[in-house]
Amino acid sequence: MLLANPLLRSVEVQRNGLVVFLSVRRVEEAASRGEILCIDCARFFRGARGLRWHRMTMHEESYEDAREAGERQLVVYQEPPHGGGPHTMPDYAESGGGGEGGETVGSDVTPVELVEKRGQSAAKEGNLELLKQLIDEGLEPARAADRFGCTCLLWAAGGGHIHICAYLIDHCGVPWSQRQHKDGRTALHWAARNGHVAACAFFKSRGADLDDGTFNGTTAFHWAASKSQREVCAWLIHEGADVSRLNKYGCNAIQWVAQSGDLGMCRWLMEKGVDVGLVNRNNHSCLHKAAIKNRMEVCRWLLEEVKLTPHIHMAADSDGQRPSTMAQAQGFYDLARYLRSFEDS
Repeated sequence: MLLANPLLRSVEVQRNGLVVFLSVRRVEEAASRGEILCIDCARFFRGARGLRWHRMTMHEESYEDAREAGERQLVVYQEPPHGGGPHTMPDYAESGGGGEGGETVGSDVTPVELVEKRGQSAAKEGNLELLKQLIDEGLEPARAADRFGCTCLLWAAGGGHIHICAYLIDHCGVPWSQRQHKDGRTALHWAARNGHVAACAFFKSRGADLDDGTFNGTTAFHWAASKSQREVCAWLIHEGADVSRLNKYGCNAIQWVAQSGDLGMCRWLMEKGVDVGLVNRNNHSCLHKAAIKNRMEVCRWLLEEVKLTPHIHMAADSDGQRPSTMAQAQGFYDLARYLRSFEDS
């Protein structure tokens, strides 16, 4: 939470409940040393690369999302045209941005906010009677959202509660195409991610495009595959979804699964025609994705069974990092040695 205070820069609530106060002086001193603030945990890191590695390992972001977050965060340290301290943080930092804790530290929850929170919980749990009661008390389900932009419809879809979804759409005027403001996920994306085939079919019947992407182009197939929702993936394929669709970083679904480490899902996706040898726009292959999360079993499969080509699929990425150096940097020394044995062959 940013503050209009001459001494304090921000107040952040961490996952463990610890409240961190950052002074203006601390932020300016860090900026002078080239350190960048992680807005989700209020820690500083040396340069964009340091912040990127932190967000990948501690916040479990993809390489591409972590890189983009680091580039956006550099705005904080640009000098304004007429001198003075760092710029105000971007809007996404104030709107939730993925951190833990409340948006209004130290403030009381208003009656309207309380009704909205109860409404989201009712939708999440599939409690239609409570949801109707809260609507009678003033809940506006088409508008009410948590700090990440999740509405009652998105919570209901994520829980697979079709009766709630139908009520919100048919009786409350909530558009079935509603998106989460943080990353553009729709109800279909949440249903697919959480393994609810019937809910996916419901949204398709209402007009949802199975290949529709989030703001970064991630589709329902990406989400389902990354969470090993094989039944949803099979349904999407049967219904004509494009299994080869790439997000804006050039990643396909099997790259996401290589990073999550589900070897069985990797094999299944390859059988379904997903290109295991793809190299994305950052020059990442499945080996890069697996290496950064210490997925030894996946790396062995890629090199010994699939037989990816080392000079292509183990080449340096746009930051000069090979799969082996990624593993080494994270302390995965056995994996790093294994990968180097192929680089040197």
